[in-house]
Amino acid sequence: MIIFLLIALLIAWFFYDLKIAKRPLHNRNYPFRFGDYQFYVEGKKLFEEFFRDIQNAQSEILIHFYIVKRDWLSEEFMRLLIDKAENGIKVKLMLDWFGSFFINRKWIKSLKKAGGEVRFSYAPKFPHIFQSILIRNHQKIAVIDGYNCYIGGLNVGKEYVDEHPKLTPWRDYHLKISGDIGKDFVREFNDIWNGKTSSFENNQKLTGDIQLIPYDNGSMEKQFLAYFGSANKKISIGTPYFFPTESVFNSLLSALNRGVQIEVLVPYLQDHLLCWEASIPYLSKLISNGASVYQYKNGFYHSKFLSVDSLFVEIGTFNFNKRSFLLNEEINCKFINPSTVEFLQKKFQEDIMDSDLLHSEKFSHLSVSTKTKILLAKGLSNYM
Repeated sequence: MIIFLLIALLIAWFFYDLKIAKRPLHNRNYPFRFGDYQFYVEGKKLFEEFFRDIQNAQSEILIHFYIVKRDWLSEEFMRLLIDKAENGIKVKLMLDWFGSFFINRKWIKSLKKAGGEVRFSYAPKFPHIFQSILIRNHQKIAVIDGYNCYIGGLNVGKEYVDEHPKLTPWRDYHLKISGDIGKDFVREFNDIWNGKTSSFENNQKLTGDIQLIPYDNGSMEKQFLAYFGSANKKISIGTPYFFPTESVFNSLLSALNRGVQIEVLVPYLQDHLLCWEASIPYLSKLISNGASVYQYKNGFYHSKFLSVDSLFVEIGTFNFNKRSFLLNEEINCKFINPSTVEFLQKKFQEDIMDSDLLHSEKFSHLSVSTKTKILLAKGLSNYM
């Protein structure tokens, strides 16, 4: 009897924590700025440049990652930070508590001993333990000397440089952006570091072509609904996971009914259990309503890409799942320069050329096992 009472109390605590302990919404509306960018699809090339910039840092290194693993690449990354801290460079490293749970704590101690600072995002806190465990800071950003900035889908681990036995080659979109936009990366990092204490509205006129866009607490859902509601020609989506909120999915169906062309690129290989099964009801319905859905076959597709009517491209950390729309802290860069949009769309189309177009027949004769997994995934999809 006591056991059942404890279970009931835990369940009640869980739902109370999620519904009552609301996070304040911090609107951080950054202006468009100019900057030079480099676009990466391979982890090896990205980390060569990233590590080079760390080695050449002169004053300050600010980094937030969702995941830093416990392997040789992660050790090399941490050793670089420790070396810079020992040489008097200001180093601040922030990691998501859950995503980086298995990082070698000796590396953390060594970095602190060298003079660096380390914090964890969303470490469990009483009394909102469940909320702090479920909400994740999925952002991956770095800014070095206030000028060289990094943002995208890559974390720190050997699978991201093609050393996973099944998920190789790893396909991701990551950016290095240099220029005036660095001041926004610094401000965003400081907000993360200080627990997101500020809100502000941008009153500047359009003076650049790259915008930093942080999302949290459901703001991404609101923004994407506006994007899709105004679409007239074409929506392009690249994502490793496709099981959006019902509102977002219905907005895509409405766009199809208006004659908007929709193309979605997802991976063939899967890195998490049930994610493919969670996506099947959505993808099959999109196909039956006229959308084009592709599965990437040349490795594992982990990229995050959005374009609407060729007016802009967003690349960053977001996934097209309920967790990203409603729970996670995410961050993207929005590009509006026509030549940049054309270049990034061309790269996306190159990945579609390495993909198979899916047809409704793929989903017409699902096994009992797959159907069971779909039901299980449906019940868990809010937190996957």
